[in-house]
Amino acid sequence: MIVKFFRRGKGSGAGPINYLLVAKGGKPRGGAKVLYGDPKLTEQLINATPFKQKYKAGVLSFTEDAKEFTDEQKKDIMQRFEDTLFTGLDPDQYDILWVEHTDKGGRLELNFVIPCQELRSGKRLQPFYAGADLVRVNAFKNIINQEYGLTDPNDPERKRLINPYVNNAPRPTPYDRPPKSKEKEQEEEDNEIIANPESTFALKAAIDRRMWHRLAEGSLNGRSSVLYALEGMGLTIKRATNSSISVAHPAMTRNVRLKGTIYEKDFKALSQQAHLIEGR
Repeated sequence: MIVKFFRRGKGSGAGPINYLLVAKGGKPRGGAKVLYGDPKLTEQLINATPFKQKYKAGVLSFTEDAKEFTDEQKKDIMQRFEDTLFTGLDPDQYDILWVEHTDKGGRLELNFVIPCQELRSGKRLQPFYAGADLVRVNAFKNIINQEYGLTDPNDPERKRLINPYVNNAPRPTPYDRPPKSKEKEQEEEDNEIIANPESTFALKAAIDRRMWHRLAEGSLNGRSSVLYALEGMGLTIKRATNSSISVAHPAMTRNVRLKGTIYEKDFKALSQQAHLIEGR
């Protein structure tokens, strides 16, 4: 089994729902079955979500045939995936639609669609952020594959002799010369997180990415410019020590402490910029 998250998620709710359940010509999609959730409710929640990222979709993809799984086993896998993804949330705080596909040679696919809105408060919900969630999702995948005896994508016997998609070059950061549209998309996503943070961790990560971007483009030259940039994000400077800066956010009950070279009192961009970017 592998876990895939799709990048799309900014259109209307009809897009993902129709993809999962409707074939060309408007007929029901063969091999598609709703296992949990209400497609109409999920579509309405996506349409009502005011944020740019309206939904998150993905799939648990198996090489095994769907007939090898009982309904209870599917339910167990889906529930444990939700427990992994929505740590700290109760079931009534999020909506998720599960749709089974068996039209690819009979093998099992468990597709999911999640509106990006926390149902109690109406605040933005980011179901998956790789920087925070990838380790847990990979652990979930490994545990399920081990317990159910499923095909392991990390098995050395399945390793390609030549991988045309990977080389030994350093992996780029989000701002290391990405396509302009991707950079803009990341910037807009970070701005949305900073405006409506769902957690302190997500807020810190978004602030750090924006500050590293400013460093890379040369708009930071010392602590004064760092403080100015933070205030420009709508944050209030509460405390600045030799090694950190604490800021207040209207949505946070406590101040957020930012640590790292950029936030230190003696930060000097001209002498440290190249070293910092190379190290990152």
